Amino acid sequence: MGSRSRSRAVKPIGSGFSHLSVKGNHRIIIGVDYGTTYTGISYIDSSNTAQCSIRDVHDVRTFPGPGKEANAVWKTPSRIAYSKENQGCTENQFGFQVTPKMISYSWTKLLLDQQARTTDFDDPSLKQSEGEGMLKLPCHKTATDVVTDFLSEIYDWTLQYLEKRVSPEILAVTALEFWFTVPAIWSDQAKDATLSAAMAAGFASGAQDRIFLVLEPEAAGVATLKGFSERNSAASVQRGDGVLICDCGGGTVDITSYSVLQVAPKLEFEEIVPGTGGKCGSTYIDREFHRWMSQTFGRKFDQLKFEKKGPGSRFMKEFECHKRDFGYSDNLLDQLYELNLVIPQAEDSEFYDGDESVVKLNGRTMLSFFEPVVKKIIALLNQQIDAANRISKQCIINRVVLVGGFGDSPYLNTQVRKWCQTKDIRLTCPEDPQAAIARGAALRGLDSIAPIRRRCRRHYGIGVWMLFREGIDPESSAMSWEWTGEKMCRSRIDWTIEKGQIIDEQTKISMPQVHMLYEREGMTQDARLYSCTSEVPPDYQWDPSVEKVAVLKHTLQQSHLEAFESKISDGYKCWKIEYTREVCLGSKEGTLKFRVVRDKEEWGSTEINFDTRGRK
Repeated sequence: MGSRSRSRAVKPIGSGFSHLSVKGNHRIIIGVDYGTTYTGISYIDSSNTAQCSIRDVHDVRTFPGPGKEANAVWKTPSRIAYSKENQGCTENQFGFQVTPKMISYSWTKLLLDQQARTTDFDDPSLKQSEGEGMLKLPCHKTATDVVTDFLSEIYDWTLQYLEKRVSPEILAVTALEFWFTVPAIWSDQAKDATLSAAMAAGFASGAQDRIFLVLEPEAAGVATLKGFSERNSAASVQRGDGVLICDCGGGTVDITSYSVLQVAPKLEFEEIVPGTGGKCGSTYIDREFHRWMSQTFGRKFDQLKFEKKGPGSRFMKEFECHKRDFGYSDNLLDQLYELNLVIPQAEDSEFYDGDESVVKLNGRTMLSFFEPVVKKIIALLNQQIDAANRISKQCIINRVVLVGGFGDSPYLNTQVRKWCQTKDIRLTCPEDPQAAIARGAALRGLDSIAPIRRRCRRHYGIGVWMLFREGIDPESSAMSWEWTGEKMCRSRIDWTIEKGQIIDEQTKISMPQVHMLYEREGMTQDARLYSCTSEVPPDYQWDPSVEKVAVLKHTLQQSHLEAFESKISDGYKCWKIEYTREVCLGSKEGTLKFRVVRDKEEWGSTEINFDTRGRK
């Protein structure tokens, strides 16, 4: 499939399409749930947004490829195989097109945030899980490159699908608005990498097209609360309800809590407390299973070809079926699970039947794969509810909603329900939970459906010089400011946004600056943006809990300097310049925005260079 550009495909009305009647504000809003293991797409026609219902969202249920076992599916595997690496392939293959014998790449999404600070809830084996095709990159390609290549296939397929539904002629003159979902636990660098990859893949390449990011639990919240607020909903919500959304995906688990402010005439809700999460999705179970196979069969399993045991193989497809069913039976420990796999020279045992070439698992062994990740999810739920109750000064959460592909797991539902019963909380799992994220992303494009207030998940601040505090600041950080001779500390951070602070699209870091600019330095000024997830942020840039987010670059013009006081210092001319740095945190696009302001107007050119090495 060759990547197509909307800027080339779009034809102006009157150039062969003069008979079409398309309103100027008509658009198709497309939610793209790019997940670690699977990717889903939903869309909604914005023609009738006033009466929009969750039932108006259309799910893409067909994807190309022989790998799917049914005609209709919710998602396609997040997997790509390159034609150059696979003999007989004339084009790159993606999703269900990728067969087990192909050299392919999976779980690449997690590599976009590889340098992020780990949490207590992450899978500890994740970093050691690199193998053929899993968390691995082809030569001379970065994670962003591979994600771009995969998303370009998704983009082309999406356009082909929509052409069938609305006709190529209508699609060519219709604005497309894409809403990409990202884990809420991700760093700003990873969010920017996702946006860059999507744009490089062709999304929003049309003159009228736009692209935005939305947090996965927020998308799930939009879909869930929208469905619960509609008439005839069996699980209706009321004003004052506290709803915790637990999005359990393949690679990540994200948890966010919302308070319902009103249901009619318009649904309104707000985030109660900063969300939490970890890299402990359902792939955790796959890794536990592979570890058990390695421990049980040793090199005899380890040396099997990737096509026999990796994602998409018959072996792992059979395990996936058992994984999805695990927990249905009341006698789960007595269950026996059989998986076909030829392991040369493997001896017959309670775990292997050599005559039938079958690996045998009992329920207790299967349970050992599930227990670690389920315990982490329940610990996350406990942490979130404690925080919500603390900030609300009451037991505010009365409902937990499980969404995401792993959210439909019978065993996970059973264990979370038991936990909910101890807290007098109602548990629900909506129909088709694996589609909730993509549906919510499409609905989020309707500006009327969104949380009216969010909570910042981390502290943000800028590295600055501050007056030196004798006896507090280290002498190693002392500097003399040449303009006045004052003793300054050069290692401090001015934390202007607090973790848990309510933010919206207007929230920004606004920091007045007084700076000495030397003639020998050039016209570009740098500042460092930092973040911290600790409850109390430290004073200094070198503290281990501080993460370097980005370098803020600001370029002046020579004419800008005429308004400032100047003098000669060490034989060089210098100016005392004054301006305000602004970093917008809640932009609709979903990424940070930076500008420099003087006299209420933008001043000079700016750019944000995200730190790709992670923490400082």
